Amino acid sequence: MPTKSVISAYPLRRACTAALVLLFLASCAQLAPVAVVSLPAVTAGNARVWFYRVYDPTESKGRPYIYMNDAIVGISEQGYAFYRDVPAGSYHITVESYGRDLYQFQDVVLASGQQEYVKILSLRSWVESQRNFSRDTFYVAIIPPQFAQVEISHYPFFGWRLSHWLGPTRTNPREVTAN
Repeated sequence: MPTKSVISAYPLRRACTAALVLLFLASCAQLAPVAVVSLPAVTAGNARVWFYRVYDPTESKGRPYIYMNDAIVGISEQGYAFYRDVPAGSYHITVESYGRDLYQFQDVVLASGQQEYVKILSLRSWVESQRNFSRDTFYVAIIPPQFAQVEISHYPFFGWRLSHWLGPTRTNPREVTAN
């Protein structure tokens, strides 16, 4: 009577487990800090705008959209930095916010080749109640380059992951145009 050859599932199971472990470890890889990332030069006719938010565990964990002239340019994440290259011109920079305040948003005029640094600030206690309820209020601040460059040098850079952070409904943000 002929014998059936039995193929063991063990090597296949072992290979799949190893592949899953490698994928998990790859997803845990840390992003490179801004100071060590090799960045392309700003192209002629464009300006570079950096966006960042300081990591503060006592402040809002909210992830508001950042807008330039009503076009989404990214998401504000605590302790991260990214940039967008935009045509030189005038821009109104805003951030999604529950509360509204004076001087909360900024207008900038960008020249060709200029780099501007935008810091997103949060005020967690703008709207709150005694029932552990609060709403986030965010602000846009223009920071001088000599201070901002030092502040963001150690932040993880996720500029190339912008589409990932914008999510499935916002993978192609509108092109930002000057006023």
